[in-house]
Amino acid sequence: MLAGARTPDAVTAALELLDPHQPDVRAAILERYEHFAEKPTLRDPSTTARAVLLRGLGEAVSAGDVPLLEAAAATYEYLLPGPKEVAGRLRGAALVALAAADERLAAFTAARLLGDPHTSEMSGEPAVTAVRVLASLGQTALLYSYLEASGARVAEAAAEALRSLVDAPPSVVGGLAERYAQSPDEIVLVGLFDLLLARPDRHRFVELTARFLRETKLVDVFRYLVTAIVAGRDPVLIGALRELRSGLPPPKLAILEEALALT
Repeated sequence: MLAGARTPDAVTAALELLDPHQPDVRAAILERYEHFAEKPTLRDPSTTARAVLLRGLGEAVSAGDVPLLEAAAATYEYLLPGPKEVAGRLRGAALVALAAADERLAAFTAARLLGDPHTSEMSGEPAVTAVRVLASLGQTALLYSYLEASGARVAEAAAEALRSLVDAPPSVVGGLAERYAQSPDEIVLVGLFDLLLARPDRHRFVELTARFLRETKLVDVFRYLVTAIVAGRDPVLIGALRELRSGLPPPKLAILEEALALT
């Protein structure tokens, strides 16, 4: 079934029925990958089938696969009109597989892809995957550097990098919180407050959180944050929500009251 798969959907359907740890399945995945890579413009112009195959390979990778994965993580392909670079998800999938085969090499590759100039503005790939791999490898200092230097150029990647800093020193997170709480991007803001609420020292940020809730005009982020605080059942944070009641405009007050009714 996999040997005859010609589309990403067909490849996905075949992989759902197969165990990549079986030697013959591994061989079929790699053979199919080479089939698409041999004539990429004709057989896999979006690179989607190859990305699916590398994700399907999963943790069944071996040291012998490293050259193929390195090449995939350095693949750039373009579609017309534009031209538009379309291989970001392929580079991300290659990076995940590479991390299962060679963590040290994957860390260096992820550092490169973190600043990939062709990162998709829509998906954030491959930068988002680079953030997740670096976080899984404990490279949070590099992610802090990215946040300081990038100015959240890629919102999805910045949000993931923020979430990764749960164990970072308080002063590091405090500086980032003051900076990123001013972001106009809802994705970045959600990532920031996911970080702050997940930290054991979250009470340090009660004043900043309350100030944001009071001042923001981003109603969807307001709703998300209020809901997250109520779901977390932290009495200090819920107390701060109660104190916000006075002075809120009616739309935000209605959201707040609805959330507090669940406490």
